[in-house]
Amino acid sequence: MLFTRVFLLLIFVSLFSFYTVAQDGHFEVKGRITEESGLSVPLANIFIDSLNIGAISDIDGYYILKNVPNGTHKVSVRYIGYITGNRTVSVSGKNITAFDFTVQEDVQSVSETTISGKTKAQQIQESGFTVNVIELKDVQDREVTLNQLMTQTAGIRVRESGGLGSNANYSLDGMSGRSVRFFIDGIPLDRFGSAYGVNNFPVNLIDRVEIYKGVVPPQFGSDALGGVINLVTKSKKQKYLDVSYSFGSFNTHRGAVSGRWVHDSSNFYIDVQAFHNYSKNNYWVWGNGVEVADPNTGRSVSIKTRRFHDAYRSSSGKIGIGFFDKKWADQVNISFVGAGNFKEIQHGTTMASVYGEATRKDIAYAPSLFYTKKRLFGTGLDFTLYSSVSLLESSIVDTSSRVYDWSGKVVSEHPQNSEIGRGNNGKSLLTLNSDNWFQQINLAYVFNENHKILANYTFDLTKRDGEDPLIGSRTASYIVPQNLRKQIASLAYEFITWKKFEHSVWVKNYDLSVNSVYETYITDSLGYRPVANKISGHTNNFGFGYALKYNVKDNYILKLSAERSYRLPDAEEVLGDGLFVRTNSNLKPEESINLNLGFLMKNLPLGNEKNKMDVEVSGFFRNVDNQILYLLQGTLGSGKYENVAKVKSYGVTVDARYTYNGKLRIKGNATFQQPKDWNEFTSTGKNITYKDLLPNTPYLMANGECSYTHKDLFLDKTEFIVYWETQYVHQFYLNWPSLGSKNKAYIPTQLVNNIGISYSLMSGRYSLSAGIQNVFNEQVYDNYLLQKPGRAFSVKARILI
Repeated sequence: MLFTRVFLLLIFVSLFSFYTVAQDGHFEVKGRITEESGLSVPLANIFIDSLNIGAISDIDGYYILKNVPNGTHKVSVRYIGYITGNRTVSVSGKNITAFDFTVQEDVQSVSETTISGKTKAQQIQESGFTVNVIELKDVQDREVTLNQLMTQTAGIRVRESGGLGSNANYSLDGMSGRSVRFFIDGIPLDRFGSAYGVNNFPVNLIDRVEIYKGVVPPQFGSDALGGVINLVTKSKKQKYLDVSYSFGSFNTHRGAVSGRWVHDSSNFYIDVQAFHNYSKNNYWVWGNGVEVADPNTGRSVSIKTRRFHDAYRSSSGKIGIGFFDKKWADQVNISFVGAGNFKEIQHGTTMASVYGEATRKDIAYAPSLFYTKKRLFGTGLDFTLYSSVSLLESSIVDTSSRVYDWSGKVVSEHPQNSEIGRGNNGKSLLTLNSDNWFQQINLAYVFNENHKILANYTFDLTKRDGEDPLIGSRTASYIVPQNLRKQIASLAYEFITWKKFEHSVWVKNYDLSVNSVYETYITDSLGYRPVANKISGHTNNFGFGYALKYNVKDNYILKLSAERSYRLPDAEEVLGDGLFVRTNSNLKPEESINLNLGFLMKNLPLGNEKNKMDVEVSGFFRNVDNQILYLLQGTLGSGKYENVAKVKSYGVTVDARYTYNGKLRIKGNATFQQPKDWNEFTSTGKNITYKDLLPNTPYLMANGECSYTHKDLFLDKTEFIVYWETQYVHQFYLNWPSLGSKNKAYIPTQLVNNIGISYSLMSGRYSLSAGIQNVFNEQVYDNYLLQKPGRAFSVKARILI
């Protein structure tokens, strides 16, 4: 590939130049800042004043001073509440000089001071991108899912089709579906299978969630058209063990354990992580679609009943070994992930089709390698490599001929058909096997504090085949092995001008190759049957982007970002699923012009130091072309994905947070968006829904939360928290607003309230929490009137050592 060769040539030239720069005699001083007790000191300032060089220690006390010349230098450490320390360090030709520092607490002033400094989350929030950061430190004791946390964030709506384990669709500023990509520590999450999905992660395994809306930093190496959700796991360089267990309504159980063991002298470590989720999901449902036949008249009548075939369980384990802070690597890790889930299927796309026996199972195995080194070869080059192989197996059991109603009774049988394939597709024991190879390289060259060049290359190959002993005349697409290859390369330049303007500009190349099949039906001695014919496809596109951060003045930041982006089709869209989705190797990438404008105001003056308030206002515009949608075809009960839609969307979000004396916290946000159909003409003429709001899409949402924290309640080193959350979604039409009569089908306005308490002892080592979701037992929906759980109770216990 031409672009690949050019990219590799750029790397070679860069490496050569990096080597020449290495001769300038500037090196690194790195180490750790601790208290006399050995505890880490985060956010401490360490300076070499004579050289105007400084750094801030991370959450574990580690720091790096860059571009330090040979010689003896005076080093100072300043941290509010501690005595300023001064020592000398000698740099004499070593690429890295180790220099640890111990600070002494200032007993006289510590009670009168507060610690200030910017965490990693705050630095990301203040970048030029439209990004929300959810820090989970304050909620890790709660029994709450990541989906629940994210749907309370400005501009975000997580739409679930049911309880635990149900399908979820994430909408970020009007963009949804596959245009939103998921990462864990910067690595795509989907290659680990559905059991390793976002909502299965317990919150106490995650440090923070980064949500980039619209324009995405090129370092992710992604084709995310609508945004990125990145889960950042715990990165402590210390020994710890975190264990939690919760149980609640609908026989729901969630358990998690994570830990790290570190060998102090060699910096060798072992990571372990595991979680298990189970729910019977037997919550009450009623209303549209929940009906049975009246035994006297035969007519359908509505009932209130429990779901009876919707159990879900998932399990995951991860083990990793590695080193950190070595001369040859800042961190190297080899890990293995195993995950699996099992799901009973209760109904189809609406609640009118009831299933009583169909199930789905997914299993994934994935070994991986991670390596990162800053100042590679003693130059300004930072290098990161990630490589993984994942093996995924997905199977569906749909062999029952019985027909169920919502009472759980068998009302009839169809011997030639099945539940999901009722009427057309017949029975199925389909198993799909997907092998995925993923490699990603990130390079960054730091010229100085004002100039940086970054390069990224991502290779993603998926191979797919499968089998179904009950294939019948349904499909043959998975018998012939197929593959899909994505390659994404980017080059970015970050620079600062006039100390107030921080810029980032980049170009990206998106390359897609497909080897698939298309089906034709023939009649021969074997009867009427499908035949798979090989076909190939290839596309290549260039995108570009720009982000600006302008520090208007202290705590006032203006953000601007724009991007021309592409979203390459996924394996299911191109290769099919062997059951209801047919192949389409001619799919084009989705294309979008994304614009964001925001203004962040931090620590607004409220006349009292105890009062603190942050406000952010953001506006956005999206222009999407070639949007990929699933379309049914003919009467075979299956369909395929096609490029059919053009959508324009604009909107605004407001996000505010208020804190009083570190105890009372009030936060709220609101989103107004207008996603509209922008296809002026269709194949049959003028489009009658031109400029219409998209159906089944909320356009007005709001969230709020109030919490109060009381420390040392009953006992020393304890913390008591009580909170109340609200979620509001204004009513929206189920179908096109301009079509139909005045009495159009719609999803009604919904206001959901959640409450909870938590109590921790011994500075958070032990904690117990309880919560109630949907306090007033409202009937709530997200998709096509698929009812979600009503009132639910839960209790959680956690131990952190």
